[in-house]
Order: sequence, then structure tokens, then C-alpha cells
Amino acid sequence: MNPLSLPWWAKAILATILLGVVTWGVHLYNESLRDEGRAEIQAVLDKAKAAQAAELAALTTEYRAKEQAWQTEKEGITRDARNKLKNAQAALPAAVAAGDELRDRIAQLTSKCSTSTSTPSPGPGSPPASTTDALLADVQRRLDKAAEELAGYADASRIAGQACELSYDKTN
Repeated sequence: MNPLSLPWWAKAILATILLGVVTWGVHLYNESLRDEGRAEIQAVLDKAKAAQAAELAALTTEYRAKEQAWQTEKEGITRDARNKLKNAQAALPAAVAAGDELRDRIAQLTSKCSTSTSTPSPGPGSPPASTTDALLADVQRRLDKAAEELAGYADASRIAGQACELSYDKTN
């Protein structure tokens, strides 16, 4: 039997089967191309992710080192400020002693320079009036005491302010 002599309906079935096999083969070929493309794209994406992860790790390490350096500088500034404050507080007793000696000397000199040989007598019910020299020495003593306290506060504030400024300047 000659294949060309088949009935028309058999030829149609054979053509349909042949068309189906060719279509299925083309579909499989396209699938394999698509899978290869996906694999290539996935490889490119994986490579990009690895590069980003390495860059992130490098940047993290760099900024951690910078942060550690800033922290070390701040600790040094704080340590220097504490040392300056300790030195200022250690020098304060010597300054107070010098001030006391100066006040005593002023009191001695003012008592020698007194022009009045007698004090006015107190009125009834009043305490005796003090001499101008004694009053001057008392006022001077009180002023010096207030100045000492103010100087201690000012030294501490100045040292703290300088440390704060230096710390800010180092981080900016």
C-alpha cells in the first residue's frame, strides 16, 4: 500500500500527530533555552549579591574602626579634662592658704594704721562699734572667700566646656 494512497482522514490524523510532535519538540527546546537563561540570570544575581555583601562587610569594618577611633579620642579628652580638674582642685588649697596669709597681713597692716586710738562708746543697748579697719578686713575676708568658691566653679566649668568643644570638633 502506498502511503500517498491513504484515505484523507488518515492523512489528516498523521499530519496532526506529526504537527503535535513537532510542536512538543519546539516547546521542549524553548523550555531548555529558558532554563539556561534563568540559570545565567541567577548566576549574575548571585554574583551581584556576593559583591554587595563583600562591600557591606568592608564598609562596616571601616566605620567600626572610625567609631572606635572616635571613642578612643573621646576617652582621651575626658581623661585629660579629669586630670586638669584634679590639678586645679589640688592647687586650690595652696591658693586658699596664700589668700589667708594675705588677709592676715592686711589685717595686721590695717590694725597698725588705725588713726583712731579709741572706739566710740556704745550707745545704750548697742554693741560696740568696730573700727573701719576691722570692718575693711572682714569685708575683704568675705570677698576673698566668695572669690575662691567662684574660682573653683569657674575652673571646673571652663575645663568641662573645653573638653566638650574638643570632643565635638573631633567628631565633626
